[in-house]
Amino acid sequence: MSKQRKKGTQFEADVVDYMAEKLGDARIERRVMGGVNDRGDIAGVELGCKPVVIECKNHARMELSQWLDEAEVERANDGAEFAFVVHKRRGCGKANMGRNYVTCDLETLCAVIAGGRGLLCG
Repeated sequence: MSKQRKKGTQFEADVVDYMAEKLGDARIERRVMGGVNDRGDIAGVELGCKPVVIECKNHARMELSQWLDEAEVERANDGAEFAFVVHKRRGCGKANMGRNYVTCDLETLCAVIAGGRGLLCG
């Protein structure tokens, strides 16, 4: 396994541990790589009983457009309601996981606030 892949795998595991503890939900877990029909890195997350796709990134350089596009494809593959990218913030390791970044597009934010994509106006 490459050094970069190990970093990514460890970051995913740390995100899972953090979310499972903070949300009190042992069903949150890392997904096995899905190839062409990838469904995100983390499974078992819900928001208002609606499935959420979490894509994790541990890269020195942020590529938000590419990452959000990837998360949206994975959301569709999974049939999920929401997609988020959790990306590493420099200097924020396991001891302070809650300080890492979470990114979504504006439509997803509006859907979260409305309670789901089907509740959006217009």
